[in-house]
Amino acid sequence: LARVPAGYDLPITDERFRVSDRPRVLAYKEMYVREQIAQVQAINILQMSGGRMLGPMWCDPSIWNRQRDGSSVADEYAAILGSKWVLRGNNDRLAGVGRIHRALLSHEGRAPELVIMKSCRNLLRTLPTLPRDKHNPEDIFTDAEDHPYDSARYGLMGGTLRRKSAAKRKYKIGTKEKVA
Repeated sequence: LARVPAGYDLPITDERFRVSDRPRVLAYKEMYVREQIAQVQAINILQMSGGRMLGPMWCDPSIWNRQRDGSSVADEYAAILGSKWVLRGNNDRLAGVGRIHRALLSHEGRAPELVIMKSCRNLLRTLPTLPRDKHNPEDIFTDAEDHPYDSARYGLMGGTLRRKSAAKRKYKIGTKEKVA
């Protein structure tokens, strides 16, 4: 699962997540680049995925904004990655802050839901230093370097926590007996 905020001059961050059975979300791979046009970004995302998309890519909703020629960055991504993989991320910032906080919270002896691997060094570098918005302390100050955070927020808000194993199980109603 990939998460991509938009950008050319600002960094584009592609965080890769894998959902385990606990449920646990592992942020395990990161691409952090600047000054790449959308087609090059999409090619790099595809290469980072081993040449094929492994799951949905929740993107900054601004990439659906139309450019002067009528196309959008989302169109350019879809042409390379496939339209079924390029999805509009949930841009509710306040809900996203809450979602990140819940995912990082460890309570009642349980480990946090979100585990960030060392390979995601920009997410690890920027997440603890994000300042609060002075006008809305429930939000992050958006002029800070928040692209890795946004990427994680889009991923967590995009439904990464659907447990694969539970989704595959089918039971007879009212029993624990599996249906073949």
